[in-house]
Amino acid sequence: MRRAAAVTSCCWVILMLVVRVVDCQGPPTDKLPTPIAAPKTEPTAGVAVAPTMVPTVAPLPPPRPSTPRPTRGEPPPPVPTPAPTMSYYQMATKNVYVSPPKKLSSGGTRGNIPLGYTNASSKRNGVYYLPRGYQNKRLPVMVMLHGSGSSGSQVFFYYKSLADKYKFIFIGPDSHYSLNWLAPADKTRPFTEDYMHVLACYEYVRKLKNVLFDYNRIVMGGNSRGGYQAMNIASRTDWATHIQITHSSVTAGTAGPRVAPVWISTGEKDPLFGPGTTKNNIARFIAAMPGFKNSFTFEVFRGGHALNQVAELEASIKWWYSTAGARSSKTYLKLLV
Repeated sequence: MRRAAAVTSCCWVILMLVVRVVDCQGPPTDKLPTPIAAPKTEPTAGVAVAPTMVPTVAPLPPPRPSTPRPTRGEPPPPVPTPAPTMSYYQMATKNVYVSPPKKLSSGGTRGNIPLGYTNASSKRNGVYYLPRGYQNKRLPVMVMLHGSGSSGSQVFFYYKSLADKYKFIFIGPDSHYSLNWLAPADKTRPFTEDYMHVLACYEYVRKLKNVLFDYNRIVMGGNSRGGYQAMNIASRTDWATHIQITHSSVTAGTAGPRVAPVWISTGEKDPLFGPGTTKNNIARFIAAMPGFKNSFTFEVFRGGHALNQVAELEASIKWWYSTAGARSSKTYLKLLV
């Protein structure tokens, strides 16, 4: 009995303590307590009141433009190309240096163009030839681009005797790859490594000692694959007065705006650019480039695709010498695009 009474007394004490704690906390409420407002003070007469300092917050920088990520299967967005700090011509000739030409026993002067133009497998530069008695005489200039698998020195083999006979300077650049010239795919990209190299070779020979160019007779020529690049360069520069294309064709996609007389010749049995094919290509070219309507001279000679007919080469040179060319600028540095 005594133990039960003690337990009962303890329960009553604990119950009374719980009730007192609940009463002290007050009734439950969902409202937040009201903040106590700062007491208002009236300004005292004659006493300056310091202004309230409101902290300033720097504005956030504008968001950076986000480049949309291409979805699967789409090419990435184009990256804008910065404007070049030098002109295309300066980039082509900034490393050109002059070395003395080497005189041959035949009387003419043949030399290499050491511009260090290399690819993965070999060094390809160019060759030039100065006929006997060139010193301080203004002579016509032929820039001839070789065909696939050839080189400037190989195509020079066909023109050496003619350069001596007709007294003109020969320049034969090498293409970057022996099988082809790097021609532009369209009018928006006219400049390639080969394009710049041809201009650099031209400038190299022009700077040789005692060499003078006849700026009224400068032919830009090409055989086979070189013919496409010849049209591209001659119609985009202001120094070539004539365009000579052998065993090749013309396409409007690689031509620039400058019009000049054009010689095109082929072999009667040429399997790549026969007479019928060449005529059709010329007609399509004129339809796309009407400014060239009266500029073409087309001739057919015996043989196939090989450049080995002396009659064909000599006829093209006589046409070059007897046909009035396009007006040439003595600066010959401007590129037309």
